[in-house]
Amino acid sequence: TKDGKFSIASYNDGNASGSKYVYYSSASEPGNTIEIEEGEGHLLKKNNTGDNTKPDYYQRGTLRSTFPVDITISDAGNGFNLLGNPLIGFLNINDAADATHNILRVNGMNGSDILAEDTIWIWDSVNKSWITHNLNSTSYKIPGIQGFFVKAKAGG
Repeated sequence: TKDGKFSIASYNDGNASGSKYVYYSSASEPGNTIEIEEGEGHLLKKNNTGDNTKPDYYQRGTLRSTFPVDITISDAGNGFNLLGNPLIGFLNINDAADATHNILRVNGMNGSDILAEDTIWIWDSVNKSWITHNLNSTSYKIPGIQGFFVKAKAGG
């Protein structure tokens, strides 16, 4: 922890600009642990203390291996929601990955129609830019525990 905060945060697009990432504090969880619901995405910041003898994170629990995984998304703020792949394997994102069973087809305008766009956004920390994948782009599968953003449709 640094300044009583863990290097892990949830995301709330309904919060004011500059406070969309909500950091967990050492006082917010008993035993200084954080429980994450299946499908929730979180920001993880690397340990920048220079002490390479301690790992940045410990993870315990069981990764999911079956579908479906249901999570509620919100259209608050700009409608962006940070999600995570809770599966031990890859999650099909678009038609080129799997023409029927993919996150954008099932949740986008061709499925339950809860997304504003048939697009996901992934942060590329190396190039400091957003990478987008949409329903018709080249095949993309998200690895286990990888986070990504989707945009909820207003009223969706």
